[in-house]
Amino acid sequence: MYSFRNDYSEGCHPKVLQVLTETNLEQTRGYGLDSRCEQAAGLIRRLCAAPEADVHFLIGGDAGEPGGD
Repeated sequence: MYSFRNDYSEGCHPKVLQVLTETNLEQTRGYGLDSRCEQAAGLIRRLCAAPEADVHFLIGGDAGEPGGD
């Protein structure tokens, strides 16, 4: 049985860990201003068929959930 208590109780998928290891020493601009966020925003626009859409990334994704930090 698999139980998902929260996103802090377990490690990450091996592929995620691999990318984190590969990019660990990269220095980037602030969150939402780096090249990876720019790539993600472009992908979101393309998949939503909304090339002119504003895409904003937010921090603290679980803060509004009961028991969220």
